[in-house]
Amino acid sequence: MPIKSYIAHRVSGDSQSCVAQMHALPGSTVIAAENRDAWILITDTASNESESAMRKHLEAMDNMTFALVAAFAAEDDLVGIATGEDQ
Repeated sequence: MPIKSYIAHRVSGDSQSCVAQMHALPGSTVIAAENRDAWILITDTASNESESAMRKHLEAMDNMTFALVAAFAAEDDLVGIATGEDQ
């Protein structure tokens, strides 16, 4: 269950089409910045294979750039962060 978050920036095209493209990605959440053409994209995929497919979709979006901010590979990672416990 890879979960990743990205900062997304528009390179070309209109903002609405960029947002629509991100919303069309399965397992994604899009949060808009209040004053910029920038978004937070959170992806939650079922497996490493589906994460690889997601990455290919992001790379194919030539009207946007994505900067990886955080990545978690398993539920155990999230539990440790949420509770502050060491694994």
